[in-house]
Amino acid sequence: MAGGGWQALLPRLALLAAVALLSTACAPKAQSTAGEADWQAHLTMTPQKPAALRPVVLNLRLVDRTGAPLDVAELEGFAGMPEMEHGESRVAFRRTGPGLYVAEHTFSMDGRWVIRLRGRRDGAPFAGRVAVEVGR
Repeated sequence: MAGGGWQALLPRLALLAAVALLSTACAPKAQSTAGEADWQAHLTMTPQKPAALRPVVLNLRLVDRTGAPLDVAELEGFAGMPEMEHGESRVAFRRTGPGLYVAEHTFSMDGRWVIRLRGRRDGAPFAGRVAVEVGR
């Protein structure tokens, strides 16, 4: 390169490195991960720290043991508090892509919640659960 060589590219390279680092650091991380020997569920929420009586968007990613998307037919969720006896509320997940599901839900109070998952995978019953902390 004439007029400065690779040193002229240094500011641009530094900017690209900074953008890559920030985009990795700002990417949503799973707030709850659960699974069995042959699958995993990764749950992220918006806002990241849900509060009682405020809507939260639940983004669920299901993968098999190799990390490939796992599709579950008729996926349903049921949110309940293990320490309480006030029953469960339905979480209406809808499929948005291979192995990806989204639902909007409002938790009735702060504390530890468990969302039970139920559906069908390859014609057989599928069941799982993910934990959620609300208001903490």
